Amino acid sequence: MFDEKQIRQILRSISVLVAQALAMLDDLRPPRLVWNADEVAENVKSFDTHDKVIDLRDFRNVNSEANCIFEFSAEEVSKMPKEFRNFFRYGGKNHRIRKKENGVYEIRFMYKGLVISASSKNLEQAKKKFIEKCHAVSGGNTLRVADRKTLKEFALFWLKNVKKPRVCEGTVQDYEISLRVHIFPVFGERNLVSIKPTEIEAFLGSYISKSQMRTSVKLYGILSQLFKAAQNDRIIPASPMASIQRPTYEADEVVPLTRNEEKYLIETLFRVEHPCRYAIVFLLYTGMRRSELKDATTDGTWITTFSAKVRKGKTPKKRRIPISPMLRPYMDHFSAENLSFTADRLSRVVPKFLPNHTTHHLRHTFITRAVEFGIPEYLIKLWVGHSKDRRNVTGSVYTHFSDEFQLAQIEKIKY
Repeated sequence: MFDEKQIRQILRSISVLVAQALAMLDDLRPPRLVWNADEVAENVKSFDTHDKVIDLRDFRNVNSEANCIFEFSAEEVSKMPKEFRNFFRYGGKNHRIRKKENGVYEIRFMYKGLVISASSKNLEQAKKKFIEKCHAVSGGNTLRVADRKTLKEFALFWLKNVKKPRVCEGTVQDYEISLRVHIFPVFGERNLVSIKPTEIEAFLGSYISKSQMRTSVKLYGILSQLFKAAQNDRIIPASPMASIQRPTYEADEVVPLTRNEEKYLIETLFRVEHPCRYAIVFLLYTGMRRSELKDATTDGTWITTFSAKVRKGKTPKKRRIPISPMLRPYMDHFSAENLSFTADRLSRVVPKFLPNHTTHHLRHTFITRAVEFGIPEYLIKLWVGHSKDRRNVTGSVYTHFSDEFQLAQIEKIKY
């Protein structure tokens, strides 16, 4: 004799076989809505097997569309990865799409312990999304399909929680601009797993074809980090960037301003009363980076700032720059009002008046003038915040020069 538990197991097995047989018979009739094997078994369990005789055919048709199971077509099944097709094919049919009472079509499927889920109010869109997710886990990749996000959603999370705690604010702002201006308009609303290497190649190629090589390299770097993070989180099986070669370019030679160009720039800025005129002068005669200017302070003899090339978690490096004879006439205007400009705004000033130069060239101009007037190289490195050369003794101790020596050296820069 069988106990109740065994009887239920036997009935469930029989229900699966019957459901499959009924589905195969459907090939001889026009397509219709049918119960799948799991639904049949679930309804069988609700009956008392001791008191009722069960006719499984009673569960074959249903009246309410909200409780119906819809079908993939044979063509749609053929688009699935090979290992998925047998799960969804019963004589060319399958029975796994449910329309909920709120009008949403839902597809849920368990594969190797992973729930693959897709839904949409549009039936064809729900099917398309589900097939896409099947391809994502094809080959046994255990991906978090249920909580996959668009590239924009994942990128904003990654930027806030992964990059921002580790890099300086200027780098974060640079990433935000690149994402908002270049990447989001093309890939922002796309599912991460749907983005193909050839699409990224074409995207980067559009910048290369316009000779925007630096931009293409920057975007390559951001996308590489982004997709690698998604792969590590098992949101995608592999990074599409793995097969893409990093764009290369020959950096433009940095040419400092000539003395005539320097004179022309300053005279023009003051003649038109440009809002950034004093900021440009301070950059030109100190060698500071644009992002370092806003934190600069002075005691009348020295300008003190913090190096922008410091990662989060490390102590900011303070450095002092003696005020040169060239800068001294402008120190009465050394104020927050004249310093508090974003790096992006300052970047646009010099090219507007000297198209062959960038604002960063002001830093190289200061270094060039210091060399021309005989300032020792290791002292110049100290003032502009270049890394120490630890391969020799002079490189490791150059921060210990006396104030008197440095002040005497800066007096040489006068022209």
